[in-house]
Amino acid sequence: MKWRLRPQQKGITRISFAAEEAHNFKLGIKIVPVGLQYENHVAARSDVMVSFGKAIEVSDYLEQYQKDPGIASNKILSDLKAAMSELIIDIKDAEQYESLREVLKQRPGREKRLKDRFKGDKRTLKEWIASRKEIRKERRLSRQRKRSNNRAALAEKYLLFPFFLYGWINHLFPWIITKFIQKKAVWDPHFIASVVFASGLFLFPIFYFLQIWIFSEYVSNIWFVLLYGLSLPLTGLIAYDYYSRWLKKSKG
Repeated sequence: MKWRLRPQQKGITRISFAAEEAHNFKLGIKIVPVGLQYENHVAARSDVMVSFGKAIEVSDYLEQYQKDPGIASNKILSDLKAAMSELIIDIKDAEQYESLREVLKQRPGREKRLKDRFKGDKRTLKEWIASRKEIRKERRLSRQRKRSNNRAALAEKYLLFPFFLYGWINHLFPWIITKFIQKKAVWDPHFIASVVFASGLFLFPIFYFLQIWIFSEYVSNIWFVLLYGLSLPLTGLIAYDYYSRWLKKSKG
Protein backbone atom coordinates (compact mmCIF):
# COMPACT_ATOMS: atom_id res chain seq x y z
CA MET A 1 0.00 0.00 0.00
CA LYS A 2 3.04 2.30 0.01
CA TRP A 3 5.61 3.48 -2.50
CA ARG A 4 8.24 1.26 -0.99
CA LEU A 5 9.90 -2.05 -1.83
CA ARG A 6 8.71 -4.84 0.43
CA PRO A 7 11.17 -7.33 2.05
CA GLN A 8 12.50 -10.02 -0.28
CA GLN A 9 11.94 -13.68 0.57
CA LYS A 10 14.51 -16.47 0.07
CA GLY A 11 12.10 -18.87 -1.62
CA ILE A 12 13.06 -17.66 -5.08
CA THR A 13 16.76 -18.36 -4.49
CA ARG A 14 16.14 -21.78 -2.91
CA ILE A 15 14.01 -22.84 -5.89
CA SER A 16 16.52 -21.47 -8.40
CA PHE A 17 19.61 -23.02 -6.82
CA ALA A 18 17.87 -26.36 -6.17
CA ALA A 19 16.75 -26.60 -9.79
CA GLU A 20 20.18 -25.63 -11.15
CA GLU A 21 21.98 -28.01 -8.77
CA ALA A 22 19.72 -30.88 -9.89
CA HIS A 23 20.80 -30.23 -13.50
CA ASN A 24 24.50 -29.43 -12.88
CA PHE A 25 23.88 -25.72 -13.32
CA LYS A 26 23.03 -26.11 -17.00
CA LEU A 27 19.42 -24.89 -16.96
CA GLY A 28 20.36 -21.25 -17.41
CA ILE A 29 17.69 -19.95 -15.01
CA LYS A 30 17.22 -16.20 -15.03
CA ILE A 31 15.45 -14.09 -12.43
CA VAL A 32 13.78 -11.04 -13.96
CA PRO A 33 13.24 -8.06 -11.61
CA VAL A 34 9.79 -6.52 -12.10
CA GLY A 35 8.63 -3.18 -10.74
CA LEU A 36 4.96 -2.34 -10.11
CA GLN A 37 4.42 1.38 -9.62
CA TYR A 38 0.88 2.33 -8.59
CA GLU A 39 -0.26 5.93 -8.53
CA ASN A 40 -3.01 4.84 -6.14
CA HIS A 41 -3.27 1.26 -4.86
CA VAL A 42 -7.01 1.25 -4.20
CA ALA A 43 -8.53 3.75 -6.64
CA ALA A 44 -10.22 2.18 -9.67
CA ARG A 45 -8.85 3.22 -13.08
CA SER A 46 -5.77 4.83 -11.51
CA ASP A 47 -2.41 4.53 -13.24
CA VAL A 48 -0.02 1.62 -12.79
CA MET A 49 3.27 1.00 -14.56
CA VAL A 50 4.90 -2.41 -14.97
CA SER A 51 8.66 -2.27 -15.64
CA PHE A 52 11.07 -5.11 -16.41
CA GLY A 53 14.72 -4.91 -15.44
CA LYS A 54 17.80 -6.73 -16.65
CA ALA A 55 17.66 -10.49 -15.99
CA ILE A 56 19.88 -11.90 -13.25
CA GLU A 57 21.80 -15.05 -14.30
CA VAL A 58 21.72 -17.61 -11.47
CA SER A 59 24.83 -19.32 -12.92
CA ASP A 60 26.82 -16.16 -12.16
CA TYR A 61 26.58 -17.10 -8.48
CA LEU A 62 27.68 -20.74 -8.93
CA GLU A 63 31.19 -20.29 -7.52
CA GLN A 64 29.87 -18.42 -4.51
CA TYR A 65 27.10 -21.01 -3.99
CA GLN A 66 29.61 -23.87 -3.93
CA LYS A 67 31.57 -22.09 -1.18
CA ASP A 68 28.60 -20.93 0.91
CA PRO A 69 24.96 -21.32 -0.24
CA GLY A 70 23.74 -18.83 2.36
CA ILE A 71 26.04 -16.04 1.18
CA ALA A 72 25.16 -16.75 -2.47
CA SER A 73 21.45 -16.59 -1.65
CA ASN A 74 21.84 -13.29 0.18
CA LYS A 75 23.88 -11.88 -2.70
CA ILE A 76 21.17 -12.68 -5.27
CA LEU A 77 18.51 -11.17 -3.02
CA SER A 78 20.62 -8.07 -2.53
CA ASP A 79 21.14 -7.65 -6.28
CA LEU A 80 17.46 -8.34 -6.97
CA LYS A 81 16.41 -5.81 -4.36
CA ALA A 82 18.66 -3.14 -5.88
CA ALA A 83 17.33 -3.87 -9.38
CA MET A 84 13.67 -3.76 -8.28
CA SER A 85 14.24 -0.57 -6.31
CA GLU A 86 15.30 1.14 -9.54
CA LEU A 87 12.00 0.15 -11.18
CA ILE A 88 9.71 1.77 -8.58
CA ILE A 89 9.48 4.86 -6.41
CA ASP A 90 11.16 3.38 -3.34
CA ILE A 91 10.78 5.70 -0.33
CA LYS A 92 12.95 4.00 2.30
CA ASP A 93 12.74 6.69 5.00
CA ALA A 94 9.76 5.58 7.12
CA GLU A 95 9.69 8.75 9.22
CA GLN A 96 9.64 11.04 6.18
CA TYR A 97 7.43 8.80 4.03
CA GLU A 98 4.15 10.76 4.08
CA SER A 99 5.73 14.18 3.68
CA LEU A 100 8.08 13.01 0.93
CA ARG A 101 5.31 11.25 -0.99
CA GLU A 102 3.27 14.45 -0.80
CA VAL A 103 6.26 16.41 -2.11
CA LEU A 104 6.42 14.08 -5.12
CA LYS A 105 2.68 14.23 -5.78
CA GLN A 106 2.62 18.03 -5.47
CA ARG A 107 5.81 18.49 -7.49
CA PRO A 108 5.46 21.55 -9.77
CA GLY A 109 4.98 20.57 -13.40
CA ARG A 110 4.43 16.91 -12.52
CA GLU A 111 4.09 15.11 -15.84
CA LYS A 112 0.76 13.67 -17.03
CA ARG A 113 2.28 10.76 -18.93
CA LEU A 114 3.00 7.99 -16.42
CA LYS A 115 6.43 7.06 -17.76
CA ASP A 116 7.61 10.68 -17.72
CA ARG A 117 6.06 11.24 -14.30
CA PHE A 118 7.90 8.21 -12.94
CA LYS A 119 11.23 9.54 -14.25
CA GLY A 120 10.58 12.97 -12.74
CA ASP A 121 9.58 11.51 -9.36
CA LYS A 122 12.58 9.19 -9.41
CA ARG A 123 14.94 12.06 -10.15
CA THR A 124 13.43 14.19 -7.35
CA LEU A 125 13.72 11.29 -4.90
CA LYS A 126 17.37 10.69 -5.79
CA GLU A 127 18.16 14.39 -5.35
CA TRP A 128 16.48 14.34 -1.94
CA ILE A 129 18.43 11.22 -0.87
CA ALA A 130 21.69 12.82 -2.08
CA SER A 131 20.95 15.99 -0.12
CA ARG A 132 20.15 13.96 3.00
CA LYS A 133 23.43 12.06 2.65
CA GLU A 134 25.28 15.35 2.30
CA ILE A 135 23.58 16.71 5.42
CA ARG A 136 24.39 13.54 7.38
CA LYS A 137 27.97 13.67 6.12
CA GLU A 138 28.32 17.30 7.21
CA ARG A 139 26.83 16.50 10.61
CA ARG A 140 29.23 13.57 11.01
CA LEU A 141 32.19 15.76 10.05
CA SER A 142 30.95 18.46 12.41
CA ARG A 143 30.80 15.95 15.28
CA GLN A 144 34.27 14.70 14.41
CA ARG A 145 35.62 18.26 14.33
CA LYS A 146 33.92 19.00 17.64
CA ARG A 147 35.42 15.88 19.25
CA SER A 148 38.83 16.78 17.84
CA ASN A 149 38.53 20.35 19.13
CA ASN A 150 37.42 19.08 22.53
CA ARG A 151 40.42 16.75 22.73
CA ALA A 152 42.76 19.56 21.71
CA ALA A 153 41.17 21.93 24.23
CA LEU A 154 41.42 19.32 26.98
CA ALA A 155 45.08 18.70 26.18
CA GLU A 156 45.68 22.46 26.26
CA LYS A 157 43.91 22.68 29.62
CA TYR A 158 46.16 20.07 31.24
CA LEU A 159 49.35 21.33 29.60
CA LEU A 160 48.75 24.91 30.71
CA PHE A 161 47.71 24.03 34.27
CA PRO A 162 51.29 24.14 35.72
CA PHE A 163 51.78 27.62 34.19
CA PHE A 164 48.42 28.72 35.60
CA LEU A 165 49.36 27.43 39.05
CA TYR A 166 52.73 29.19 38.91
CA GLY A 167 51.14 32.43 37.74
CA TRP A 168 48.29 32.24 40.24
CA ILE A 169 50.63 31.71 43.21
CA ASN A 170 52.87 34.60 42.14
CA HIS A 171 49.90 36.97 41.69
CA LEU A 172 47.76 35.85 44.61
CA PHE A 173 48.34 38.80 46.95
CA PRO A 174 47.85 41.68 44.47
CA TRP A 175 44.81 39.87 43.12
CA ILE A 176 43.27 39.55 46.62
CA ILE A 177 43.90 43.24 47.32
CA THR A 178 42.42 44.25 43.95
CA LYS A 179 39.28 42.21 44.63
CA PHE A 180 39.01 43.77 48.12
CA ILE A 181 39.23 47.29 46.66
CA GLN A 182 36.68 46.40 44.01
CA LYS A 183 34.28 45.08 46.64
CA LYS A 184 34.66 47.90 49.18
CA ALA A 185 35.31 50.98 47.05
CA VAL A 186 33.20 50.49 43.94
CA TRP A 187 29.48 51.10 44.31
CA ASP A 188 28.69 51.55 40.63
CA PRO A 189 29.33 48.57 38.30
CA HIS A 190 30.24 50.99 35.51
CA PHE A 191 33.50 51.82 37.33
CA ILE A 192 34.63 48.26 38.11
CA ALA A 193 36.88 47.91 35.05
CA SER A 194 38.51 51.31 35.63
CA VAL A 195 39.20 50.66 39.33
CA VAL A 196 40.57 47.17 38.64
CA PHE A 197 42.85 48.51 35.91
CA ALA A 198 44.12 51.42 38.05
CA SER A 199 44.72 49.32 41.16
CA GLY A 200 46.41 46.60 39.10
CA LEU A 201 48.63 49.17 37.39
CA PHE A 202 49.77 50.35 40.81
CA LEU A 203 49.87 47.10 42.82
CA PHE A 204 51.39 44.58 40.43
CA PRO A 205 54.68 46.47 39.77
CA ILE A 206 55.15 46.91 43.53
CA PHE A 207 54.64 43.20 44.18
CA TYR A 208 56.83 42.29 41.20
CA PHE A 209 59.64 44.36 42.70
CA LEU A 210 59.18 42.79 46.16
CA GLN A 211 59.01 39.25 44.74
CA ILE A 212 62.13 39.71 42.57
CA TRP A 213 64.00 41.19 45.58
CA ILE A 214 63.00 38.27 47.84
CA PHE A 215 63.90 35.76 45.09
CA SER A 216 67.34 37.37 44.63
CA GLU A 217 68.01 36.99 48.37
CA TYR A 218 67.86 33.21 47.97
CA VAL A 219 69.16 32.81 44.41
CA SER A 220 72.49 34.45 43.60
CA ASN A 221 72.53 33.70 39.87
CA ILE A 222 71.55 36.92 38.07
CA TRP A 223 70.22 35.03 35.03
CA PHE A 224 67.79 33.03 37.16
CA VAL A 225 66.64 36.23 38.85
CA LEU A 226 66.15 37.91 35.45
CA LEU A 227 64.29 34.88 34.13
CA TYR A 228 62.04 34.87 37.20
CA GLY A 229 61.28 38.56 36.74
CA LEU A 230 60.39 38.09 33.07
CA SER A 231 58.17 35.12 33.90
CA LEU A 232 55.90 37.12 36.21
CA PRO A 233 53.90 39.22 33.68
CA LEU A 234 53.83 36.37 31.16
CA THR A 235 52.49 33.75 33.59
CA GLY A 236 50.15 36.40 35.01
CA LEU A 237 48.50 36.70 31.60
CA ILE A 238 48.40 32.91 31.23
CA ALA A 239 46.80 32.55 34.68
CA TYR A 240 44.19 35.21 33.88
CA ASP A 241 43.30 33.64 30.51
CA TYR A 242 43.23 30.15 32.03
CA TYR A 243 40.94 31.29 34.85
CA SER A 244 38.61 33.10 32.41
CA ARG A 245 38.46 30.19 29.98
CA TRP A 246 38.33 27.17 32.27
CA LEU A 247 37.67 27.94 35.91
CA LYS A 248 35.30 30.90 35.64
CA LYS A 249 33.28 29.12 32.92
CA SER A 250 33.01 25.94 34.96
CA LYS A 251 31.75 27.95 37.94
CA GLY A 252 29.16 29.69 35.77
